[in-house]
Amino acid sequence: MLFRIGQKTGQAVYTRSVTGAVLRHLLGNDARDSFLYDDQLLALFQQSLDAVSKEQNVNYFLDQSTGTSAALSTLAVAMQHPAFSEKLGMQMSDVLRHLFLHISSPFVSDEADQIAYIFYVAAVNRVLTPHDLTQELQMINGELRIGVDNAAPNDMLPFIRQQLWVHVLALGDAMFANARLYQETSQYIHALVHNWVVEIGFKPDREI
Repeated sequence: MLFRIGQKTGQAVYTRSVTGAVLRHLLGNDARDSFLYDDQLLALFQQSLDAVSKEQNVNYFLDQSTGTSAALSTLAVAMQHPAFSEKLGMQMSDVLRHLFLHISSPFVSDEADQIAYIFYVAAVNRVLTPHDLTQELQMINGELRIGVDNAAPNDMLPFIRQQLWVHVLALGDAMFANARLYQETSQYIHALVHNWVVEIGFKPDREI
């Protein structure tokens, strides 16, 4: 999945995407009937994290998918494996912050859906505690907010990244709406989404 990872187009992206599909099947089968050694699993888990952090293809490439979408799909499968540890999960904020920094245009595939799903998987599979998951969200949100606050007049990328993050949060708001164990995370996401819709003109005290 890291084959010529710096290349944004061409055969290298196809190779990484196909490798991701193979890796998803491999991890899914191992989760059902273990056959991989611990060091092999760890290497595959780390590769799935590194792929999300370093992939830069955000344009349609294969079956209306992108290199970034394929990398996120593979990470979601890796995180559902019972051997995926909390220590690995703690890399999530750094990995996703790097992903956002690589964004050079709006998402055209299902990347926002995949990111929101990864947070959901982290909760359902207890990869991170409610407090740690909330902190991961706070770190990503804080970094993107700083990017907007410090943006140069002609630099629209920080605003594009923030808009994409709002899309992720809106999906997360629905996914965590009925959370009990992860109520802290649910409340944090909901507050961010509420503040955003108020900023664009929503008036919570007006009846409609």
